[in-house]
Amino acid sequence: MLQKLYDFANKGGVLRRALATFAILSIMGIGGFIGFFISVFICMGIESLMGTDAFTDLSILLFMPTCTIGLPWLVLAGLPGKRKKKTQKKTQGRQYSSILSWNDVVKYGETPHFDKMFGHKKINELLSEETFHLHIFEDGKQARYLSVSESGKWFSLLGGHLPVDLICGYNKRKDELYTIDGVIIKLPDEAGLYSVIRELEKFFRERGYYFEQMPQGARDEFHDSFRKPDSALAIENWGTIRYQWEKELLRDSKKYPDKIAKSNFSVIAYDGSISTDIFERVLSDYELEQTVNAVKNNHVDIRKYLYFNDYKNEYAVCNTIELLKKIGQPKNREGCDFLFDCLGNLDEPYFYMAVGLLKTYPRRMREEKMEEYAKASHESGDVEKFGGLLYLAKELKYDIKYVEKMKAEEESLKDEKAEEAKEAAQGQVMQMSR
Repeated sequence: MLQKLYDFANKGGVLRRALATFAILSIMGIGGFIGFFISVFICMGIESLMGTDAFTDLSILLFMPTCTIGLPWLVLAGLPGKRKKKTQKKTQGRQYSSILSWNDVVKYGETPHFDKMFGHKKINELLSEETFHLHIFEDGKQARYLSVSESGKWFSLLGGHLPVDLICGYNKRKDELYTIDGVIIKLPDEAGLYSVIRELEKFFRERGYYFEQMPQGARDEFHDSFRKPDSALAIENWGTIRYQWEKELLRDSKKYPDKIAKSNFSVIAYDGSISTDIFERVLSDYELEQTVNAVKNNHVDIRKYLYFNDYKNEYAVCNTIELLKKIGQPKNREGCDFLFDCLGNLDEPYFYMAVGLLKTYPRRMREEKMEEYAKASHESGDVEKFGGLLYLAKELKYDIKYVEKMKAEEESLKDEKAEEAKEAAQGQVMQMSR
């Protein structure tokens, strides 16, 4: 009961904490009162049986404090035997372990865990390049405690800075964050405030599914997917590492929570709508194969998956690139525009996957699209998308005609300005000679 009251208080603000405190004091007061009377009756029974003052005094010393304090404590804490049985029943049949003995637990700080992993100098160098602002949620509301960097790679909370892609989970009851390399970060006491819990939970939910317990095998799968010294992670593409880690974790169904993977996964729901899992998390090989079959057999229209903004996070986008790759030509030509939408950020894991798949598309189709998107991104001022298109053109050894035209116009403009400057200089010389 004490744990339940503690959880009740942590979920709310001042009112919940006050009610929980009142409940604890009431239980202690009533329990102590009942315990006191029980001890009186025990002492009276011992006195009538023994008939000596020594035994009476001894019974008063032993039973009165024990009953007065012990009874309310048993009510609050619960009997050990019952608690153990309840815990066993609750965890029976789950596909994961909660906190394993070998998980490192680190205290919160300015850069918890990653300061040691990357090195103090390197992490300071990375953070010096970032600018943070209060996070704006999907509903347009601004966070009070949670900030996100301009690059989207970091988030800041209560004085600490953490890489978004390398944090895989959050437990609001235990005030813990989980890293993909199997480390538990204990949040400070302020993280137990209802307003902080609400913001963190909202942040993770908007990014799709997340772990609420440390997944078993997290550390092993991290080292399997990243076969380099931990310090080298600082200069790697974290999104790609996270995606590879998710895939490794999903390959063994016993290594992820049952809320992340679904053994009864269905592409089409009972109401005829498609499953939203593809938009929210990394799919397992089995789940992806089910989706591929549904598209190939015309049970689902491929176009339902081709709205880039429907995806909750960058890892989920990779699902559809794999889907397009597996369904093959000519059916996957519908996804050409989707793949070009993936070229807006070189730092995301889906960028290079999209480039690789576009190489297999018909030459004429992709070149027409490159011209179209180069013009659109230049006119709209989308520098990142324009840069992604230039990278693709380089990979395909193709000179975008729109870009060549721009260069020619710039050269012509330079020549015109140079000619004008030359004429102006000549005019000044003639005036001086007169």
